[in-house]
Amino acid sequence: MIAYERPHGPTPLSVMDVYVTSLHQENRDLAHDLDRDVAAFAWVPDSQDLVMLGPEGPRGRIWRTDAAGQIHRLPSGDLSVDQFAVGIDGLVAFVGSTPSTPPEVYVLNPGAARPRQLTHLNDAMLRFKYGQSFEMTWTSPDGEKCDGILTYPVGVQVGKKYPLVIWSHGGPEAYAPLAYIGFEAQELRQTLAADGFIVFEPNYRGSDNLGNQHEHAIYQDPGDGPFTDLMAGLAALESLGMVDESRIAIAGHSYGGLMTGWAIGHDHRWRCAVVADGAVDWKDTFNLSAAGNLAWARDSLGGTPWDQGAADLYRSGSPISYADQIVTPTLIISGTADETVPISESFQLYHALHERHIPVKFIGIPGAQHTPDDPVRLERFNEVMESWILEH
Repeated sequence: MIAYERPHGPTPLSVMDVYVTSLHQENRDLAHDLDRDVAAFAWVPDSQDLVMLGPEGPRGRIWRTDAAGQIHRLPSGDLSVDQFAVGIDGLVAFVGSTPSTPPEVYVLNPGAARPRQLTHLNDAMLRFKYGQSFEMTWTSPDGEKCDGILTYPVGVQVGKKYPLVIWSHGGPEAYAPLAYIGFEAQELRQTLAADGFIVFEPNYRGSDNLGNQHEHAIYQDPGDGPFTDLMAGLAALESLGMVDESRIAIAGHSYGGLMTGWAIGHDHRWRCAVVADGAVDWKDTFNLSAAGNLAWARDSLGGTPWDQGAADLYRSGSPISYADQIVTPTLIISGTADETVPISESFQLYHALHERHIPVKFIGIPGAQHTPDDPVRLERFNEVMESWILEH
């Protein structure tokens, strides 16, 4: 038997399913009814069952399936699972965490009701105080159901209003998890909470944690749809009465940079913005990316810049097309060696704001790829974003 992944459909902008096949059998989609974006899978040593990893809401989860297609989720409690391995006897080991519990290795014996913690390598991190993080859900005006992560400031007080930072994740086929370290913003989540901010991380349409329909809903709708989700989540958050509506910052990385560029070109409420490695021009993304974004742009917009059905969207779906509407003080960051979102996009946005005398700062990180991959520059990357937000 051979197991492999491929998109569920109807286009590549879909959750990944696991298929099995052999010389004597048809391809079968074992994950069709699971409706989760399978990130990894492994055979159980008897070659009869598969273990799969994927998001369920804001947590990474693991499932076990058999060749007949029966699937059940393995118990992991409040832990968000990040990696796993399968032992000879069917035991599953995984790395799990919560927003205030650092990652450790846990083991789950076959038939066990709960995992057992195996390591305590990061116990030193338990001495810190953390802002409380939890899942927030809402519904957009068109009925799209969304979720996200809401983190309160450390020492939050009932009845007090706090400044807010909205962080949009990249991908967009990714999600903000209820985990200690995960996708993009987890370090900033807690440092900003320590600075007295509420932090909101929306999993807008296009995110891969709420099933195929939610992920595919961004197809040929790269700006308005997810921005509507973000603003509906902001409205739901403001209704709680804890947000100082005069002090809201918006930030994001990669596709989250696209979302931030879109937000500041369509709304002026923001005190400041951060566009980090942001995709702001779909045509540049198609023509100049060296990391597969040609296919990403084509699949997201339904064609190339020269296809009649997609050409207009390359302009109307690009934040740079609305740069003349931006008045928000904006920090732009890009790695000089970014092959995923070429630095030319950041230069475009910088010059568009600088020539109009909008407060703007551009930082190029020498040699950095799409997010710095060493701890020194990564720490500085987070520091300059935090400093810009604090300044404004």
